[in-house]
Amino acid sequence: MTKPKLISLFSGYGGLDMGVARALGGADTVVTSDLEPGPVAIEAFHTPGIPNLGDITAVDKSTLPEADILVGGSPCQSMSYAGRRAGMHEGTRSGLWSEQCDAINAVRPRLAVWENVQAATGASASSRSDIVRHGRRVAALRAAGLCACDNPDLDYPQGFRPPTGEGAVRADKALLDWARPRGLDVSGLECRRCGCPVYGPGPVAWTDRLGGRDTGPVIRALGRVLADLSLIGYDAVWRGIEAADVGAPHHRFRLFVVAWPQTPPDRPAETDLFRELDALPAPRPAGSPWAVFDRDADVWRSGETRLDGTADVFDGVWPTDGVMVSGRVWTAPAWPAVLPRLSGTPARHGDTDPRHRVSGSPLIPTPAARDAKGLNQRRNQENLPGAMELGTRLRSAPATMFLPTPHASDGAKGPSYSGHRVNLSGAILGQAGLLPTPTASDGMAERMRTGVWHAGSRRAMNLGIAGRIVTAGEGKARDPESYGFRVDWGRFTPAVRRWETILGRPAPDPTQATRRLRVLAGRLPACLRDGAWCARRIQATLPHGVDWPCRRRVIDRWAAVGAPGLIDPVWRSIASRDPDDPVGCTRLPARSVLDLWFRAAHTRVTVANLSPRLAEWMMGLPAGWVTDPAIWRNVPGNHRMLQLRALGNGVCPPQAERAVRDALDLRRKLSR
Repeated sequence: MTKPKLISLFSGYGGLDMGVARALGGADTVVTSDLEPGPVAIEAFHTPGIPNLGDITAVDKSTLPEADILVGGSPCQSMSYAGRRAGMHEGTRSGLWSEQCDAINAVRPRLAVWENVQAATGASASSRSDIVRHGRRVAALRAAGLCACDNPDLDYPQGFRPPTGEGAVRADKALLDWARPRGLDVSGLECRRCGCPVYGPGPVAWTDRLGGRDTGPVIRALGRVLADLSLIGYDAVWRGIEAADVGAPHHRFRLFVVAWPQTPPDRPAETDLFRELDALPAPRPAGSPWAVFDRDADVWRSGETRLDGTADVFDGVWPTDGVMVSGRVWTAPAWPAVLPRLSGTPARHGDTDPRHRVSGSPLIPTPAARDAKGLNQRRNQENLPGAMELGTRLRSAPATMFLPTPHASDGAKGPSYSGHRVNLSGAILGQAGLLPTPTASDGMAERMRTGVWHAGSRRAMNLGIAGRIVTAGEGKARDPESYGFRVDWGRFTPAVRRWETILGRPAPDPTQATRRLRVLAGRLPACLRDGAWCARRIQATLPHGVDWPCRRRVIDRWAAVGAPGLIDPVWRSIASRDPDDPVGCTRLPARSVLDLWFRAAHTRVTVANLSPRLAEWMMGLPAGWVTDPAIWRNVPGNHRMLQLRALGNGVCPPQAERAVRDALDLRRKLSR
C-alpha cells in the first residue's frame, strides 16, 4: 500500500513524525531538518537514507520535495514558561515558525501540523500593526527631540550592568529602573550613536517615554500561527492535550495545530484517507465566531466596538482548543474523555486545572535536560530529581502521583526542588528508593547487627552483610539469587503501572551507575569485584555477638559458593563494558561493598544519576530509540546529556497521535 510522504522540520528524535504517521495509518519521511548533535545522530541511525536539511533558514523552500504531510515544532524556548518568554518575534528562536510557514506555502501539503508549548496561547508575537506602531513611536520620539534608536548606545554609570540574553529587558529601561531607587539623575544621558538625549523631562524610558502609548502586544503566538495559515489559504483545528491524558505518568501539555488547505492541491491523493478529506466541504461551526482576522491591519478583532467607535482588537490569551475557518475562529466543543482518572472519575479536557485531568493529585515533572546535573543550589522541586526525593519525604502526599514530564534541561541541572514542584531527576533520585524486597527475617538480621529495629528504613533492609544474608539460622540461608534490589515507586506506583500496561513493557531502572563509579570500579583490583572476597572482608567488620558462630557459618557457606547476589557479575568486566550501555540501579553493589570500594580508592563518588532510559520510557518511545549505544559510538560529547536534552525537547508520540485523530474527527463532524 502506498504511504503518503512526510516532511519533518525541527525534527528532534522524531516523536511528532511518529505520532502523526500512526494517526494517518503510516507515512514515509522524505526529508528531516535539525541542527542539534543529539537529534542529528538519532535521525542518522534510524533513517540513514533520508537527507537532513540542517539549518532550515538556509534552505530554499521551493526546492523541498512534494509531500502530503508537513510537520514541525518550531523552537519553543522563547515562549516557554521555563524560558525568558521573549515571544515569537524576529531574532528569537520561536520566530522560526515563519520558516515552517514558508515551507507549508511552498509545498502545499494536504495536512500540516505545528506543535508547541501551552505558553504559545499567551506569548507575544509580531504583526504588521507592531511595525506601524513602531514607526509612530519613532516619529513621536524624534518630534520630542529624544533618541529614537532601537538600542540607544549609553555611557552606563558605574555599578550598572545591562541585562543580556534573549528576552532581556531593554538596557535603557533597565537603567532607569536601576537609577530611580538610588536617587541617581540620568536625564542628562545622551545616545552616543545619534547624540540625542535618551530621557526627557520627568524621565521615563523606551515606550514609557511616550506616556505609555502604543505599548504591549497586539497578537499572540498562537494567533500569529493561525493568522499566517489563514493568509496562505489554510483552515485548522488546534488541540491542547497532556501526555497524562493518553496514560503517560507525567504532565506534558502541548498544543497541536492541524491545518489543511481550503482548496485541495491538484495532485492526486495517495491514500483513501486523503481522498476522503479532500472531498469534505469546509467545516461549518455553529454560532458566531469569537474573533475574526483583519488582513489589512494584521490583527484579530473580537467583533466588539470600543467607546471611540473603532473595532476592538483581540490581544488576550487564546483558548487551548478551537477551530479556524476562513480566518474566523470558534472555541471547540468539549472533547470526549480520553482515559479515566486513576481514582475512577472520568476526566474531560475542559477541566480548568490540568492536574485534575487524569488524577486528583499533581503529576511528576516531565524529564528535562537539566536533570543530568543533579541537585542544584536552590534545591527546588521543578525537575524530576526533586520530585523523586520529595516523594519519600511527603508522608501526607496523595497516593496517586505522576512522574515529572521530561524537559530539555534534565541533562544539565539535575534534581531541583521548589515549593510543591519537582523535576524528573529529583523525583527519581529521591522517590525511587532502591530497597530490597522486605522479608520477615530482615528485622532479625538487623537486630543481630545493631540491636535496634528501624521499621521501614533503609538500615532495616541492610541485612547482616551487604544486605543479602536473610536468616541467621544455620543451614537455612535463602537462595541469595532470589534476593535483590527492586524499585519502590511509592506514591507514583499507580501512574507507573498504568503506563507499563499501556506500553506493554516494564519501567526501566530510574537511575544508573555514574561514569565516575564505573571508572573507579574498573581501576580497583579484581578481588574487590569478587563477591566471595568482599563477603569475607566485610565479615571481619561485623560485631561479634552471642550469635556470631552461627552467623559466621552461614557467611562462610555463602562465600564458599562465590557469594552470589553480593556483586552483580556485570562489575567484573566493567572496564571493558560499553560506556553507553548503562548499569541500572538494581544492579548496583550493596552499600557495604561500595564503602569497601571507596576506602580502597581513598575517595568517594556519586553512585547513581538519572537514567535516560527512564525518560525514553516516559515519553512512550520504543526501547532504545534514543538510548541504543550503537547510535552514539562516533558522536562526541557527553552522551547521557545529549540523550536527556533530546528527550526533554521531544514529543510523546501517543499524545501527538491522539491530538491529530481528534482534530480530524472534529473536522469530519463539523463538515457534515
